[in-house]
Amino acid sequence: MKEVIKVTHLSKSFEDNPIIKDISFSVNEGEIFIILGKNGAGKTTLIKMLLRILAQDSGEIDYYGKSIDTYGQKIYEMTSAVLENAENTYGYLTAIENIEYFAALYKRKIKKQEILQLLEQFDLKEAANKRLFNFSRGMKQKLSIICSLLNDAKILFLDEPTLGLDFKANRDLLDMVKKMSKEHNKTIILTTHQTDVIKALADRVLLLNKGEISFLGKYESFIQENSLVYYLINTNTDSYQLTDEKLAEEKLKKLIEEDKKIISYKKHDRSIEEILIDYYKGG
Repeated sequence: MKEVIKVTHLSKSFEDNPIIKDISFSVNEGEIFIILGKNGAGKTTLIKMLLRILAQDSGEIDYYGKSIDTYGQKIYEMTSAVLENAENTYGYLTAIENIEYFAALYKRKIKKQEILQLLEQFDLKEAANKRLFNFSRGMKQKLSIICSLLNDAKILFLDEPTLGLDFKANRDLLDMVKKMSKEHNKTIILTTHQTDVIKALADRVLLLNKGEISFLGKYESFIQENSLVYYLINTNTDSYQLTDEKLAEEKLKKLIEEDKKIISYKKHDRSIEEILIDYYKGG
């Protein structure tokens, strides 16, 4: 697999507060690389350094084997991004005008019918001629994503892209991201803390916790390495949790012999939500 981005010993602090602490990783062409972490973990700071919006304190960022600094402004021809809490669109323009503006910026010719189709796909067609000042957060997020897709960039950064989206728009976005990666060989770098996004999209994951890498690897490996099956017995007075099936069955038998009222006995697989909570607690 071709290496697109390589990060080596990257660090960043704000006012002596370390945000990113000596991390190293690489991103491969055509993969969906998801950066996980709770609020304050350093996800957005990392994305901004990868986009040359923020300068790192130390470490190296390479694109296609060359330092990011050698590209200058050309880095923005190779990349496109939607950043959380950033003004990704213009409030004084209508939805159509925003799309036309960004299409012109990227030197792309786009017909009005194509614009309306994009807006309809994200349930924004009725707001096509409304100024963004009147949009909800979810509506603004949808339009930001549409505008980011107008640039036919090789690498797409999506910072918490599904925040504020309703169920249908969320599903449509996930389908679109997957299609861009698998059918068009786009490299997608996406930050999130939403587990449905992770499950639907992740090829590999990087788990950031307090600025450090807690896990880096394939999503399947992340689940396998952290999965835990346990057996839960609930009586009318107590609960018992055992990780060994044989011991659980013996305990159940003993409780029955003691005339305990068994409310439930079930096998439980740890969810990704539980795995992440444990990681964050340990950080």
